[in-house]
Formats: sequence, structure tokens, C-alpha cells
Amino acid sequence: MSNVAFEKEVTTARKAGFTLRRFRKQHGSNEVTVIKDATASYSDMEMRAALDVNIPNNASAIVTTDEIADTISFISTGGQEGK
Repeated sequence: MSNVAFEKEVTTARKAGFTLRRFRKQHGSNEVTVIKDATASYSDMEMRAALDVNIPNNASAIVTTDEIADTISFISTGGQEGK
């Protein structure tokens, strides 16, 4: 049931002041990003329901581990690709 705990934590983060990207400029708060291929559930159906239906209501972005790794690499090289 990790998807249940996962959904609860995303909701808790939002309630703690992390918010959706569309409200960030307006309120100056942090964002919630979910790494979709770094989560687990009892079934694919339960995970799809969490990622496709419930999580988008509370997360700014839903990304893959590759996307996060690329972003970290880009930031760590000072915004210069290929380093």
C-alpha cells in the first residue's frame, strides 16, 4: 500500500506550504515534485490511479528518475550541458 502512504505524504507536503506550480508565482511557495518511477504499489492499476488521478491534484510535476538526474546534472555543471 505504498501508493496510499505516498499520496498522503504529497497531500501533507502541499498542506505544509508546498504548492502547485501555477500558484508559486502568486504565493512564492515551494513546489511538490513526484518521481513516478521511484514509487511502488501492490498493482499497476493502483499506481496508475495514484499517478493519473490523485497525485496531479497535489503535485506540481510528475517526472521520471532520468528527468531528475538530467536536471541535477544540468544544475551541478552551472547550466552547461555536456560536462
